[in-house]
Amino acid sequence: MNNSDFQIRGTIKSINARFSFAETTGVANKGALLHDTDPVSSYIFGRALTVGALLSPLLEGDEKYSIRWDYNGMLSSIVIDVDSKCRLRGIPKEPHLMTKAKTEDEVYGSAGKITIIKSENGKMLNRGTGKTALMDIVEDAAFFFSVSDQIETEMSVAIQFSKNPEKPVTMCAGFMLQAMPGCDLECFELIRQKINTPAFYSILESKKMQEEKKLWKLLELILEDDKSFSHSKINDFASYEFSGAPAYACPCSIDKMKQAVKVLGDEDVKKIFTEKNELKIKCEFCKKEYSFKKEDF
Repeated sequence: MNNSDFQIRGTIKSINARFSFAETTGVANKGALLHDTDPVSSYIFGRALTVGALLSPLLEGDEKYSIRWDYNGMLSSIVIDVDSKCRLRGIPKEPHLMTKAKTEDEVYGSAGKITIIKSENGKMLNRGTGKTALMDIVEDAAFFFSVSDQIETEMSVAIQFSKNPEKPVTMCAGFMLQAMPGCDLECFELIRQKINTPAFYSILESKKMQEEKKLWKLLELILEDDKSFSHSKINDFASYEFSGAPAYACPCSIDKMKQAVKVLGDEDVKKIFTEKNELKIKCEFCKKEYSFKKEDF
């Protein structure tokens, strides 16, 4: 876990919109190392994990989002889970894209869908599915909320790499803007256009600025058309709070894995142990392996 990882949630009062801002360098690194992803897969997987971190402030209590992107290209699918405390985990179906896909079109393909399930303590609260019209992990998530949930949403995620195999991701950060009831949609659209500009990315990618200073610079950029905006009076235009640090964390346990085996039924479990003395199960999210013997059942 990178100590610089953080999450900030807040509102822009002047247009009645909410935002979340997160740095997920440590999370992206852990995800890349756990799943042994190559640079192309790490780029996509890191951005997907950051989408989860940006959506975390929309959750409360024991609620959780499960997000699944499916594409007909070589990427195939990515699954991300995130809870209200910004604990994240994920599975990239294809961890080695660099040697298989020569172009971005081959990575994503020509069609796909995104499914987002909101649940609480294992009980599904709602489920939505939409087309991946923009063929990009981040843009397709924002498009889903804008169209399927009818909540105007914009997201931006920046990620950088090094050649160090033990720490491949040197920076990963994202920003989400989302309209609230009564939002000034005309102003929202003007701000939305700034969120994916080189100037915005330059601030996101900065490694020299501390968290709040970086946030102020981002807000300063997107609110620069408001002539009354002043850096010294930023609290008049926006309110925000730190809401914990994103972490790659998996809630799997030996008891949960044992219950998963029991789903097979007594006869199937007995048959497994007539063929082998030990049953090993690996969690696909965190790669932790669990071992069971006949007497465990």
